[in-house]
Amino acid sequence: MDTDKVQQFMKSKTKVVFGDSFILNQMTRILGGAQKHTYLAETKSGFCFVVYIWDKSTSYFTYNEEKDI
Repeated sequence: MDTDKVQQFMKSKTKVVFGDSFILNQMTRILGGAQKHTYLAETKSGFCFVVYIWDKSTSYFTYNEEKDI
C-alpha cells in the first residue's frame, strides 16, 4: 500500500469528516493490527487520529474464512 496515495486520499476525507478547519499535515505508518495498515494522521492544528485500512496483504494468518472475519 503506497503511503503517498493513502495520504492524498485522506486529505480530502479529513475535510469531509472533520471540516475545512482540519488540514492533514502528515501520515505515518505505525504497527498494529493483524489484517490492516495502520496510520497516525496529524492535522496542522495538532489534532491526531488513527486510520485503519483493512488489507489481506498484511494478514498474519495463513488461512481465513470470510465468514469468520
